[in-house]
Amino acid sequence: MDIDKIIDENKGLKIPLIPVLLKIQEIEGFLSESTIRHVSRRLSIPLSQVFGVATFYSAFNLKPSGVNKICLCEGTACHVKGSTRIREKLERILGVKPGETTKDGIFTFTTINCMGACAMGPIMKIGTEYFGKMTPGKVDSIIKEYISP
Repeated sequence: MDIDKIIDENKGLKIPLIPVLLKIQEIEGFLSESTIRHVSRRLSIPLSQVFGVATFYSAFNLKPSGVNKICLCEGTACHVKGSTRIREKLERILGVKPGETTKDGIFTFTTINCMGACAMGPIMKIGTEYFGKMTPGKVDSIIKEYISP
């Protein structure tokens, strides 16, 4: 789908920016700088405002993401229960730090301050699947499930 078509379909909305950016990202996988500039011009919204929205909301990616998105909670409850050791294990296995994507494009690793499931902490999410009461020992087998066909 063409970016201009997405913009035209949403132009009638009172606040079209977020729906436009979400739809573009859904199709392209991320929001490139040139796409953000184009959206700014077409919607007559200041570039700083479009970049502000794209960088404020964690739903938007400014660079390509991996096929599988791993999100580890590092909120207080999860931290106290050992999320730091899980983060370190993920960094070793994946070879990336939070905010980075593996060279093979299979995983993007991020952290979050709270997933709202403190009783299940430490908690990790891959895509839409949640893994509660995580330990460093569980990481290997979970990651292998997403690498194996």
